[in-house]
Amino acid sequence: MEFSGARPAVKPSSRRYAGHVYVLDLATGEPLWHVQVGSEPIEADPALVSCRGDGLPDILIADHAFRLTAFSSSGLLRNKHLQARAGRP
Repeated sequence: MEFSGARPAVKPSSRRYAGHVYVLDLATGEPLWHVQVGSEPIEADPALVSCRGDGLPDILIADHAFRLTAFSSSGLLRNKHLQARAGRP
């Protein structure tokens, strides 16, 4: 999956900036964008998946309470606090 030609890295921040997620360009190390999804540390790595099935990457982030938030590769909020469902789609 590509981010508008950039090779991204998605990184949860340290405890100092708890709740922030940064998307970096792997070629330059420069930040592409960042978001804050809460005030608690993010304990899990974000996931890159195509939530809409269009082949374009979305970023899923779980906050400290295990709620999922989805962002597009450009930082647009897709869904806040998605509900997990068990079973077949």
